[in-house]
Amino acid sequence: MSSSLGRFLRQYHKKILAISFITLGMLLFLGFYVSAEILTDWTYFRNSPMELWNFFIFLICYGILLWTNINNDNYAYRGIYMFLILIVFEGVWGAVNIFRNLSAVLASGDPLYVVTSSLYLVFYGGLIGVGIALYITTFRYMTGRRLSFTLIRVLYLVYDGLLIGAISVEITIFALSGGLNSPLLILTALSIPLSEALVAVGVGFTYERLRRI
Repeated sequence: MSSSLGRFLRQYHKKILAISFITLGMLLFLGFYVSAEILTDWTYFRNSPMELWNFFIFLICYGILLWTNINNDNYAYRGIYMFLILIVFEGVWGAVNIFRNLSAVLASGDPLYVVTSSLYLVFYGGLIGVGIALYITTFRYMTGRRLSFTLIRVLYLVYDGLLIGAISVEITIFALSGGLNSPLLILTALSIPLSEALVAVGVGFTYERLRRI
């Protein structure tokens, strides 16, 4: 029995880990929106129509990743592309917001706030560049180009590290700006970024599952 279990885990551990991390990220993602609706007396989406759009787009992306991993389907590449694009656009939007508030950041004279805002731009700037490179490299690899999987693995590890760094800085900025003074804002600051980090790890294992031997 133990030897059979060991063989099963060796054969399917990448799939199991991909499904586990994506599921955890998806549950945290859904938990945020359910909690947000409850805390706002079911008016969260009505007060923020754009959040409904974001919700459905990310839900579709996470759903594709989860379903294709469960079914060992190579269509998971589409989910990966979608995830990379969403995070890159999120980084662009975050960087735009930082630039909009740049004068206020500099005028604050708070060295920690200036440093964290600068780090946010650095992390997301790197994330955008690496994300685009990873998208192109993944497409070339998927279409049968002669590329080493090691290149994808290195790019993705850098991408994951930049994302986790950006999320850490984002949470710090929330705290410094007093954005953690209500249950809803704490949920916003923690749940969505952590769900993205968990799904990102799951995407890493999805890459490993899709690797051509």
